[in-house]
Amino acid sequence: MRMSRILAAAAIFVTVGPWPLGRPVVPPPVTTLRFAAGPLALDSSDPARRRFGELVLLEAWQITSPHDGFGGWSALAMTGKRHFVAASDSGWIFDFGLGGDGGIVAPTLRPLPGRAGDMALHKRYRDVEALARTDRGDWLATIESRREIRRYSDDFARERNVARPKAMHRWRSNAGAEAMVRLADGRWLVMSERGRIDGHSDVLLFDRAPDRPDAVVARYRYDRGGMGSVSDAVALPDGRIAILHRSVSLIDGFSATLAIADPAEIAPGRAWTARMLGELAPPLLADNFEGLAVDPDPACRCVWIISDDNKAVWQRTLLVRVRLPARTD
Repeated sequence: MRMSRILAAAAIFVTVGPWPLGRPVVPPPVTTLRFAAGPLALDSSDPARRRFGELVLLEAWQITSPHDGFGGWSALAMTGKRHFVAASDSGWIFDFGLGGDGGIVAPTLRPLPGRAGDMALHKRYRDVEALARTDRGDWLATIESRREIRRYSDDFARERNVARPKAMHRWRSNAGAEAMVRLADGRWLVMSERGRIDGHSDVLLFDRAPDRPDAVVARYRYDRGGMGSVSDAVALPDGRIAILHRSVSLIDGFSATLAIADPAEIAPGRAWTARMLGELAPPLLADNFEGLAVDPDPACRCVWIISDDNKAVWQRTLLVRVRLPARTD
């Protein structure tokens, strides 16, 4: 076997876990709605440390639950102070509050509504990678493997619309829509995890909600600058975009990089770029960080980041709050 194939197989093992041998034994589902959160340090060898790059870690929690639907969180949003909505790549919605002491407040955990013809529990039909709220209170979610954008009611009880924008048709099913942002001027930005040009991601700018059939879209490129694949993005109160990237290696495991970019600099004929702010990588607190949300407190200047544990026993669901540097330009 060629070395490249060995490394690829090892990377899959690290990311999604070992493949079971023989016929798998399927245990009965666990539906216990019980959650717990414990605090973590940025640097276990120096618990007082808070700063990494230009960023400051304000708090970090590991959340656990025995429920079979818990985990795999790949998208994050906030609906109020310390109140979150997380979506998983297997189609579950986790709505919860987080107390200052780590208490999980008023949690609900439910699957997205299915559609006729869907394989309700098959990941490829429910692979949510980005989540954003419309100005009407509905939710838009990207389904990466289906190259779809679905609209849900404000309580996720009903699926209102499904769109497959032509501009996304050629995106790879495992490197498609990972970030979706509603801009202040009413446009929507959708970014792919990786693009067809090495080191770049595709950027689509829609003049209105991307699930609308009359939406006009323009294509651009984002130069990731060696920071890894795009995993999420969010609009900050000042109009700039925070972009989350992730990388994985056989030696160090997962790392995440947070960068900042100005959407006013998106232009045809040249790649859009971002400035790196900081990296969460071993030996610091690190995991498969995939979801990003902006804190609604304007005085905080903070974002929250959640990790996708891939339903693997050696990974964790981490939720961290990070303070961004003050704008100087």
